[in-house]
Amino acid sequence: MDNAAQAEELYVLNDGSVLLQGTPRQVFAADHEELLRTSGLGMPRALAFARQLNADGWQLGEPLSSEELVDALVAELAEFTRAARHGVGTGAAGVGASGAATAGAPGSGPTAATHEGGEA
Repeated sequence: MDNAAQAEELYVLNDGSVLLQGTPRQVFAADHEELLRTSGLGMPRALAFARQLNADGWQLGEPLSSEELVDALVAELAEFTRAARHGVGTGAAGVGASGAATAGAPGSGPTAATHEGGEA
């Protein structure tokens, strides 16, 4: 589905009938996810990953490509860092009494991790 996300227009067919037609953003919209799944199709990996993180409190939008996902992650982490520096909570994450950024358990909002070397 990653290549399909780069197309100008998509047609989803089932037994010769057009189930969906539109841009990748229209076809992969959240309200079509179940129809695509039951038709044996999936979501672009970036979009599926972003939706999982969005369910946990992130605000990444609906990125269709890896590049869009990286841009959304960078923007979200920058906002999280800015809020932590200024003592403003972002969901369940915020700044603790010591002034250090804090985050709750999974599902309570974004947390930052570092990655050195190799691809993420």
